[in-house]
Amino acid sequence: MKRLAALCLFLAACEVSHGKIPVIDELVLPESATLDADGTYHVDGTIGYHDDDDTVSRVRVEVPSIRAIAHYPAAGKSSASAEPLALRIVGTAPKGALTINVLVLDREGNASDPRSATVTLK
Repeated sequence: MKRLAALCLFLAACEVSHGKIPVIDELVLPESATLDADGTYHVDGTIGYHDDDDTVSRVRVEVPSIRAIAHYPAAGKSSASAEPLALRIVGTAPKGALTINVLVLDREGNASDPRSATVTLK
């Protein structure tokens, strides 16, 4: 009986860990964008991130007001100080302020807390 109690206590102390979540250190996007000749808004910026125990595999970009979600490949490193982030927004998006939410995901599927930026479409 004592062994069973000790085993139960040991199992309760164990937890499944999926590692540390990645962190966005910096998100730099332009204040505004104009419609390009190809019919899209080019929003070119940079992102900095780190993950203490894994590599970052992709960047997820969400634009709630136009119901758009896109995934971009990351450099496959555990950190980046200024990785390029080239976004293309559909030309039919309404002009004005547009909130862009960005998060990074590591190989294990852990997601960072989102970072937001506002870009004005002209």
